[in-house]
Parts: sequence; structure tokens; C-alpha cells
Amino acid sequence: VGPPTEQAFSWTSIDEQLSYVLNDLGADARLGFAIEPAPVQQETRTERIPGEAYQVLHATVATPCGELHSSVRITKDYPHRDIPFFSDWTVSRYVEPWITTLEDAERFASIYLPPTDKDLKCARDRLDSLKATAKRWRVPIIGSAGFALNGAIHTMGAERGILLGVDTPEVLETFLEAVYRRQSRMLDMLLDLGVTTVIRNGWYDSTDFWSPGQFEKWVV
Repeated sequence: VGPPTEQAFSWTSIDEQLSYVLNDLGADARLGFAIEPAPVQQETRTERIPGEAYQVLHATVATPCGELHSSVRITKDYPHRDIPFFSDWTVSRYVEPWITTLEDAERFASIYLPPTDKDLKCARDRLDSLKATAKRWRVPIIGSAGFALNGAIHTMGAERGILLGVDTPEVLETFLEAVYRRQSRMLDMLLDLGVTTVIRNGWYDSTDFWSPGQFEKWVV
């Protein structure tokens, strides 16, 4: 029996995924763990726009600073029911990214907050369960240490995000300050829980996208 046609979206359990990686592929495996507050609620709707080949999905998030809005084209392979803040699937499909102005960045910052003690307790309970799976399969648990400019590409779009960094860098700086506050707290919590190895997602943190000066200021 061969692998599922669309492997990335066909897992029925962690055990199935680990079995495939370890036994079928003969590769090393790991279990990922992140401390993330509950996702914000979105209101969504779809629309047919003249001239657009695909339906457009609109999403709105209420923030203390006003509404934050985004829209994407719903291609046949679009895997989400809403519009995540951070997904490679949204970038090439954006009609309107989440962040296009300084006001948008401030709205985002008002809801992208550090995890709380309640989030830490929930994370501890999840980690205890995950440790049992890790022990059964003899694989390590790797914590998520977050990202930086990856998130800018995801929320602003690739081309527009880069242009914002040149024309209005305060948009990027407002966004990154919120990211830094949240992820510093996440990392502290991971260490408190005894997670000793972390991965930082830096696919788009390079001078393919940003100048050496921007990289030094915003990443280093």
C-alpha cells in the first residue's frame, strides 16, 4: 500500500505520521510543541467579484483599535476555511493582506499578545501527554521558538511587505515588536517546561528579500 495521495493533509493521528516517517521512509522524526494562546475569532464571508476567476474569501477580526481585514482567492487547493495570519498558502492568493498600513500593524499588535499563565498551564498539560507519545516512539520533542520576518511576508504579502519595509519601515517595526514580545515570553515558558531544543522558522529572514541593513536591524 502506497502513501496517501496528499500526504501533508491525510494524517489521521500522530502515531500514523510517526510510523510513516520512521518505518516507511526510514527517516528521523520529532514531535513539535508550541505555546500559543487561543486563536482570535474571525468573521468570514465569500464573494464573487467580476473579473476574478475564483471566489474571494473575506475575513475580519475585531481588535481594540478597530477592525482588521483580509481577503484571498479561494483556489481549488486552498486548504484553510479562514485566513490564517501565518501561512504560505495565503501569500500568493491575497487580494488584500492583513497588514497594509501602520494602523493595521497597530491593530495586529493589540491582539497578538504574549501567552498568559493560563496558557502555560494548558501547555503543561499538553506536554505531559506528548511526552508519553515521544517515549513510546523514542523521538525528541522540539519546541517552536517562533519567527521574525517570516510573519511579515505572511501578513503583508511578499512584494508589498518588502516595499513597506523600504517606504514605511515603522510598519515592519511595529509588527516585529509585537512578535518579539510574544515570542520572548513563549521561549521563556518553553524553558520553564524543560524543553531544551527549539527551532526558529527563518525561511524568509535573508537578503533574498531584505537589505543587509534591514537584516541586521530586524533579525540579528
